[in-house]
Amino acid sequence: MAVGGNGIARFGGFSPVFRPLFTRIVSLHIRIPLTWHKAVTLERGVQTITPADFLALHVASKRKSRTGEEYRNLLQVHVLPAIGSKCILDVRRADLAKLHGKLVDTPYQANRAMALVSAIWNWAARRDEVAVAENPAKAIERYPERGRERFLTSEELARLGDALRDGETVGLAYEVDETKSASSSPG
Repeated sequence: MAVGGNGIARFGGFSPVFRPLFTRIVSLHIRIPLTWHKAVTLERGVQTITPADFLALHVASKRKSRTGEEYRNLLQVHVLPAIGSKCILDVRRADLAKLHGKLVDTPYQANRAMALVSAIWNWAARRDEVAVAENPAKAIERYPERGRERFLTSEELARLGDALRDGETVGLAYEVDETKSASSSPG
């Protein structure tokens, strides 16, 4: 990786759109400062929206931290390697269908990857960076997911019983949130 005079990181052969994407994703995982990273514009004149921007500007403020971790993992392990050096605006439905097909053995991961790409695209569309109708993940048919039935272990049942007993006899501690008003029912 080299930094040019214009502040753009140079990763061999990657397009101008994916340079900031890879530098930001790499910086999130390697924790290197990107003081040289400036707002890079596409050849088309549109400001670049990267998955890292999505994570920082949208996910960090509107999703739980565990969701952000899952999104980062999906990007790093599945989505970015499948897209390769393509400009994000050049990603086609066929590219994502191929990725989805590779993950046939893990339908949950495959469906989450498509949902993540779609979420990033829709977020960029709300910012007028891309057209919402061109979302490449939109028409990819998701795999059916099977729910799992799980039974509590003896230890878990014992802990649940203890908690219920304490709740009935001792009571459960709680705090009233004074900032929320009591709702009044009509009538």
